[in-house]
Amino acid sequence: MTINKPTIIIFIATVAALAIPAASATEHIVGGDKGWVFGFDYQTWALQQHFYVGDKLIFNYPVGKYNVFEVGDAGWEDCYVSSKQKGLTSGHDVITLETPGNKFFICKTKNDEGKWCCEEGSMKFYITVFAPNDPAAPGKLYVVGDDKGWTLNVDYQAWANGKKFNIGDQLLFKYPAGKHSVFQAIDETSFKECIPPNADEGLSNGYDIVTLDAPDTWFICGAPDHCKKGMKLFVHASDPSKSPGFQGARKLIPAKL
Repeated sequence: MTINKPTIIIFIATVAALAIPAASATEHIVGGDKGWVFGFDYQTWALQQHFYVGDKLIFNYPVGKYNVFEVGDAGWEDCYVSSKQKGLTSGHDVITLETPGNKFFICKTKNDEGKWCCEEGSMKFYITVFAPNDPAAPGKLYVVGDDKGWTLNVDYQAWANGKKFNIGDQLLFKYPAGKHSVFQAIDETSFKECIPPNADEGLSNGYDIVTLDAPDTWFICGAPDHCKKGMKLFVHASDPSKSPGFQGARKLIPAKL
């Protein structure tokens, strides 16, 4: 049998493509070692992950104690599910992320104390799923102060030392709403002297996410004397586009609260 050259080329290309292994999907254990439980901060957990099409979410919990519903934006906001919608209840629920975009998950039942797991137990989170190798994927998210959050009596410069921040990374400032605030100081002098910009430029919802878009950024708390007591942070971020091996441009997307 005679095989012409175009056919040979197509055949070789097909074999080569089959020989290249597909990118392995990641299995995300929701909540890590904690699993799917009452009172855990799942949104912070989710913001620290990167999700791609083909990845899996695994919800681990005692059978019969909780459940899992995938809902829309409004259902996530209000902790609502339709009476016709059936949740997952196996205690080891696996959801494959098949399409890019925003996905919303909640628990809709009560715990042993009669408290609603979504409304009162923070058993809800949203994620953004990206196509493989999507350059729009966000950078790494850092929780400022880690478990202590944004508060007094923490050395934030010591917390930042040793971390390699990149432009496009995000900082999450967590604190009781109304108790503190987050301002970006205009320059190093304003930072050192604890001079905040205009009052309407501050963040104060207690779950503030800031994307690093410049090499040097200064943050202070705007509450009286808090900055002078140490609630201030300087961050230097490198430009990943100037690092060896970087391909493409990173597009920043606003964080959704």
